[in-house]
Amino acid sequence: VRAPAASRQRVRNLMGCVVADFDDSFGTRLVAGVERRFSELGYQLVFHVSHDVAKAEEHAIGELLEAGIRGLVVMPCHGEHYNSAILKLVLDRFPLVFVDRNLRGLAASSVGTDNIAAAKVGADHLIELGHRCISFISSPPTNTSTVEERLEGFVKSHAEHGVATDQELRLEVLQGTRPFYWTIADVQGEVKLVQQHLEAHPEITAVFASEYSIARIVEVAAGRMGKDIPGKLSVVCFDQPMRYDQAAHFTHLRQPEYDMGIR
Repeated sequence: VRAPAASRQRVRNLMGCVVADFDDSFGTRLVAGVERRFSELGYQLVFHVSHDVAKAEEHAIGELLEAGIRGLVVMPCHGEHYNSAILKLVLDRFPLVFVDRNLRGLAASSVGTDNIAAAKVGADHLIELGHRCISFISSPPTNTSTVEERLEGFVKSHAEHGVATDQELRLEVLQGTRPFYWTIADVQGEVKLVQQHLEAHPEITAVFASEYSIARIVEVAAGRMGKDIPGKLSVVCFDQPMRYDQAAHFTHLRQPEYDMGIR
């Protein structure tokens, strides 16, 4: 029995979107841009959140394909290995666009910020303020293009200013920004790690946080040490929630996420 024409038309006009995570500091406006543009073009968006878990990402992609999507927007999970479902889509030349993060070596389109240039601007700002011992704090950069590129821009800024970078000042092990790990105990553990790092390196006068939620962790850790921001410790990060009635919480690099979604 054939489905009614209207039903078949709805199936043909489905588009999928899978994001690792989103909140009001980054992701909400990106998804809004994706949905707005698909709607303008006559498509219905089917949306999933993987919570930065590879198995959930793979399952979501499978469900979307079964639903008959015609194309897919993906913000890939962090991780050392590429998702087999994504690899298959690329090999099959399925209409696919990565957003925010790209997977190196895969022939697929991607839309995102020039993270190297953006991070360099942030590091330039701290160095030009006179800071010479700056800690780069992030999640593990391995195979996560955004973090790798932000670290590259951070190092590039130091090189161009003739300032040596000390790998001992970096802390690249935080996990608490991923919702899968986001419990009170995990957050407290992250704060403790940052506090121990700052106490072990009292020469640190500034922090470059790879994202807003990490900057907030740094703020709590610094507060426990009696270091106010920006008086005793300067902080630069990527993104922050839009608050029309408040000043910027941290000096930050704001990504044009709504435009990224449209693109």
